[in-house]
Amino acid sequence: MGIEIAGYQYKREGYFLIDREFELSEIRLLCDAVAASDMIKESSSKIIIKKLLESQSIFQIRKLQECAFGLWQEIAETFGKNAAILKKEKENITVKNNTIPSVIHSWVMTHINQCEIIGPKSFQDKIQNEIMDAYRKYCM
Repeated sequence: MGIEIAGYQYKREGYFLIDREFELSEIRLLCDAVAASDMIKESSSKIIIKKLLESQSIFQIRKLQECAFGLWQEIAETFGKNAAILKKEKENITVKNNTIPSVIHSWVMTHINQCEIIGPKSFQDKIQNEIMDAYRKYCM
């Protein structure tokens, strides 16, 4: 197995690997699969994901953390096995979360710009009303 290394052009200093064993999308898929697995303990899951991420450059890791995976990782760390991926589409994931309402409410309000509530309708309405109340209080 050979490794091809190239230097940056246009005033950039340093070197980079031309090709890696796994593409960034493959690393993301593997990390999502490990995080969502019921067969892997949460502690082992974190170790495996860390190893997968360490196979990438710091720039690629940042890209992964900026996308839905970063949010999924935070969901998995916060809610553990109470959260499960229902559907994935490009940068979006649909997550089912079975936890006490006050915990999910607090998490959603903290991440309001990164997530969308699709159900249940009563919870969606509650969050929307709180946001509107805050808007009226501070912006009108």
